[in-house]
Amino acid sequence: MSSVPHQSQQEEAVPTIYRFQRIFLALCIVLGPAFALAFVVTGPGYYTTKNGPVVSLTLTRTASIIQLQVGTTVGIIATYLIPLGLMAMAWLAMRRAPWWASSAMLVVFTGTFPAFIAQSALTWDLARMGTDPLFATIVQRFNDDGVMSY
Repeated sequence: MSSVPHQSQQEEAVPTIYRFQRIFLALCIVLGPAFALAFVVTGPGYYTTKNGPVVSLTLTRTASIIQLQVGTTVGIIATYLIPLGLMAMAWLAMRRAPWWASSAMLVVFTGTFPAFIAQSALTWDLARMGTDPLFATIVQRFNDDGVMSY
């Protein structure tokens, strides 16, 4: 007997749902960073070399509605895919280093939330409200907040 038929019998013993889970998690590992990169490219305030709330508000104010909607949608998808991909990578490391993998899962679980989407949404809303200089102060305080800095 060869080992090939034995191996195919083992693969058939794995339920189909586990195959779909593994494919989904592998896609999350790859597509999470891809969508994050697309978010940076499509977001009006992210692809400039200048930094600051005034520049961010001005770029958001002058961006097309399609660009803002695409950027927000891509960012929301990235917000869900990145933590799942990170959790999948920690799950892969679980057999070799359970303490490190558990620590990584805890950090991923507690440290990932849609903060960047909140930042984009705030900038988008303030840009649509007008050109008041107070809006730049609001954006700067939001960005410098302890929770956002963490």
